[in-house]
Amino acid sequence: MARRDRAALKSMVPLRRLTPVPKAPPGWNLTEVAAFSRTFPGAFRYEPQEPAGEPPADWPGTRPEWAIYWAAKRLGFEDNVTFFYLMRTWSVGKDYFSQLDFFFPEYRIGIEIQGTFWHYGQGSEKVASDELRRALYAQLDITVIFIDEDDALADPIYYLKEALAGRDHSRLGRGLV
Repeated sequence: MARRDRAALKSMVPLRRLTPVPKAPPGWNLTEVAAFSRTFPGAFRYEPQEPAGEPPADWPGTRPEWAIYWAAKRLGFEDNVTFFYLMRTWSVGKDYFSQLDFFFPEYRIGIEIQGTFWHYGQGSEKVASDELRRALYAQLDITVIFIDEDDALADPIYYLKEALAGRDHSRLGRGLV
């Protein structure tokens, strides 16, 4: 089309102004949608809760020990009656006395909570010491079951029931150390 024809066409057809397309609300742009979570607000801040919750301020032990203590109470055991926490026993090994984290006299089972750093991170000597304690308690007709700290915090009731049934799910009990 020649320039003259275009000019003539423009003069013949009145051009209307189109209304502008409204801007999309925030969050409707594809780049913004990809940047936001598609779950409910605050989901990225969610942390799983430990069943036993926080130990009381006057608790003398560790968080995993609190979880097992809490589980024992929930299962109906009575402290210093049907189970003992931090029970000192006659000497097992080289010290004057030994201490079990938990002792259930009816079952003749002692439970030791295995901290990742103090029991597995200290090398093979500490693992050998734990196995020696287990063997020496076995001579006294006490079965020692180890519960790893992460297991005690995740599901204390299950691992306590398993320990009282004589099943050791710890890394040491499974031979992974």
